[in-house]
Amino acid sequence: MTLTPYCTVEDVKDISRVTHKKIGLDKATQPEKLDEILSKWILEATALINDYTNNPLTSEEYTAQETKYYVYRNVASRIVANMCALAAAYKSHSVVKINDWTIGTIPSEIFPLKIKQELDNYKSESTGNSLGFGILTVKGRGIFNENRDKIG
Repeated sequence: MTLTPYCTVEDVKDISRVTHKKIGLDKATQPEKLDEILSKWILEATALINDYTNNPLTSEEYTAQETKYYVYRNVASRIVANMCALAAAYKSHSVVKINDWTIGTIPSEIFPLKIKQELDNYKSESTGNSLGFGILTVKGRGIFNENRDKIG
C-alpha cells in the first residue's frame, strides 16, 4: 500500500522555517538532501496519524479537501516540524551553561498528546466481531497434567 502524504515539503518549510544549515546539511554539496529528508519524514508522520486514528484519508476526502483533510495536513506538518526541531537540537546539543548545574535532556516527543487530541474526533475504534466471541487465556506458574495436578 502506498501512502499518500498528508502535507508537502513546502507546508513543513512554512511552519518550521527549517533550512539546510539548521539541521546540519551543506546546501552547496547536498542541495536536494533537505527535501529528501522532509519527504521521508512526511511519510512517517502520515503513518503515525494513520496508526493513531486507524482512519486514513480516503482518496475522496483527499480530493474534497474538507475539514478532515485540513486537520490531517496541519497535524502532519506539525509532526514533521517537531522532527526538524529535534534534528536541529541534536545537531547543536550543547546544553551546558556556565555556572548552571542543572541537568536536562532534549525533549524527543514529536507526536505529543495535545496534537493527538486534535485527531480524536477522527479515531476509528474497533468494536469486536458481531458473533460476540472472544478468547481468554490464563497462564499460571508450572505445568499441569489433565487432572490439573502440578507436575512441573
